[in-house]
Amino acid sequence: MNVHVSNVRARPATAASRVAPARAYLDAHVADRVSLDALAALAGVSKFHFVRLFHRVVGESPHAYQLRGRVALAQTLLTQGHSASRVAQETGFADHSHLIRTFRRLTGMTPTRFAVERARAAAALVTAYGETELTDRWTRPVPAAAQARAWNPARGDGGDRAIVGREESVAG
Repeated sequence: MNVHVSNVRARPATAASRVAPARAYLDAHVADRVSLDALAALAGVSKFHFVRLFHRVVGESPHAYQLRGRVALAQTLLTQGHSASRVAQETGFADHSHLIRTFRRLTGMTPTRFAVERARAAAALVTAYGETELTDRWTRPVPAAAQARAWNPARGDGGDRAIVGREESVAG
């Protein structure tokens, strides 16, 4: 049986394949203002259909996805010792208060408290393991015992913060 090219229909793009370029664009431009029109053009659909597709594939709206990315970038910058006002400018928030409101809503704590807690956890690791120099704990392997005991915001443990090397915990 001969199959002619004209009889073969192109396979329609899946929702995930349509959303992937827009998602990659949002990841690359996390601190920039990105319009729905631009994202929809990347996906090849209308902006209204794009929002529905994006939500179905990712589980949240494009705006919520971008805000989560901005907060993750803010956490990285805060860990590196940048001030909250500078972080707000670098991550694309309208102002310092917008960063604080969004950061608190998504992480359960203010940016300043996050930086203090992160510094406290890093200092506790140094105390517990006798290291002489503080380095970013995400760029070097951390012993499993330290990971189990130290507070980690990625785990989202929220309430009590365990102190490394002690049996007691401090209420957050």
